[in-house]
Amino acid sequence: MHQSWHPSPQQLLRCPSIGRREPALQQRFYSRPVNDLSRTLKLTIAYDGTAYCGWQTQPNGVSIQSTLMQAIQEFTAETPVLYAAGRTDAGVHAVGQVVSFSTTSPVPAANFRPALQRFLPDDIVIRQVEEVAPGFHAQFHARLKTYHYLFHNAPVWSPFYRQYALWHRTRLDESAMDFAIRQIVGTFDFRSLETQWPNRKTSVRTVVKASVKRIRNWNLLGENGSPTEESKLDPEGEFLCMEITANGFLYNMVRTIAGTLIHIGRGKWGPEKLREIVDLQDRRRAGETAPAHGLYLWHVDYAPTTQSLPAGDLLSAAVDDDPLAPPDAG
Repeated sequence: MHQSWHPSPQQLLRCPSIGRREPALQQRFYSRPVNDLSRTLKLTIAYDGTAYCGWQTQPNGVSIQSTLMQAIQEFTAETPVLYAAGRTDAGVHAVGQVVSFSTTSPVPAANFRPALQRFLPDDIVIRQVEEVAPGFHAQFHARLKTYHYLFHNAPVWSPFYRQYALWHRTRLDESAMDFAIRQIVGTFDFRSLETQWPNRKTSVRTVVKASVKRIRNWNLLGENGSPTEESKLDPEGEFLCMEITANGFLYNMVRTIAGTLIHIGRGKWGPEKLREIVDLQDRRRAGETAPAHGLYLWHVDYAPTTQSLPAGDLLSAAVDDDPLAPPDAG
């Protein structure tokens, strides 16, 4: 015999649209078995990482994960297990972070986004909520991740970008930096760009796209239109956008690339130096780890048939998020 589900008064208050459903639609929701109500939601979120200790819950600070979990608890009266595509480090921002979790809440995905947003601070924004097939995992089903690192390259810094871009006074040679980063497109052992080596798994990753472009402005929420597209390129622009897409990243890998590229952009090192550093497999040869505030988790790609992938097929994507390992990329 099926068990009936009835929303609590608190749930009705939090999402009044449940109580306003047509009778037939209410019956369809409330008469389903409890187990049938469990579903998987995929959240695409953006956040300003300035005030947080990173994505992952930490004992010594407020994290994105703990803040989002508390909001979901207040909204659904459930304690979800959250999986993120990338465990960004303290101070790192995100435009297209992806989070997945299971819930028995009957609130439609379209209503879930604005309702959940009410319980979140202004520096964490739910951009989209989608209902996906059971078994979808934001971390393990991710095929490619794209990070951007932003340089503000101008004689005078702006107080409005001090938490969102790395300021560099003297002009950087973006052509040399672009040439350098394109030399590491491919599959390599990137231990030279990893802060903590040896790690628990492997330092081999595949970079599928990388570039450095000078642009006139910074389109923070332009996930569907990269700020490096031709219409926004400007040889006199004050910003340099480093973009890199790979099947996985090592701890501080993107920030180490950014720190190395600064030396190349200044002319201290030649444009072939970055590939040479990768081949030498010695972290001491690379540049400094650039500050976290210029880094953005920009986009995460998933296969169209993610929900039906067999377990063996997941090995083609590098798994960065070992629970005992440090965060990826940031």
